[in-house]
Amino acid sequence: MTGNTPAQSAALNALALCVVLRPLNDADADDVQRIYSGPDRAAQGDADLTAGQARDLIANAAEAVDGVPLQPGMVGVTAEGRLVGTIGLRSAGGGHWRVGCVLRDDVWGRGYATAALQQVVTVAFRDPAVCSLDAKVRLDNPASARVLAKSGFRLVGQDDRFRHFVLDRPSQPPAYPSSRPVRLIP
Repeated sequence: MTGNTPAQSAALNALALCVVLRPLNDADADDVQRIYSGPDRAAQGDADLTAGQARDLIANAAEAVDGVPLQPGMVGVTAEGRLVGTIGLRSAGGGHWRVGCVLRDDVWGRGYATAALQQVVTVAFRDPAVCSLDAKVRLDNPASARVLAKSGFRLVGQDDRFRHFVLDRPSQPPAYPSSRPVRLIP
């Protein structure tokens, strides 16, 4: 992230150390239900997740990441010792992958999405078959657009609901200011 003071860069490095990606498990059901509920869901016209839907999401995510963390599948984003969101990848075919992240609304603006996304980008591009990553954000969500831009994604288009971003495989591994070894908890 360009333009950061040394103090801001140090804070970002410390933040990256506390954001951990891990597989979801049955004990996460209440937190997952909370992540997929609230004002952001209502703004999208989606109903809050039920307890049963949260358990189904975890069961499907656990199958997807079992033995192959992050590719494809969904994992939990933990910070401050608690599950605060999810982030996942899914194949769009031909070496192109889609990434999506959802955080609880009470932790927005703390850098967790940026730290999680940069960890996922680092892991994804370790696979030589991954050519690009793409993502979309709602037009009314400039904060998520900034997260993508800070992680190297470029805006490639817009429709009536979303801004569309892409990150092509870099010639060198991404070097983020908060780069650190990716820590995936089995």
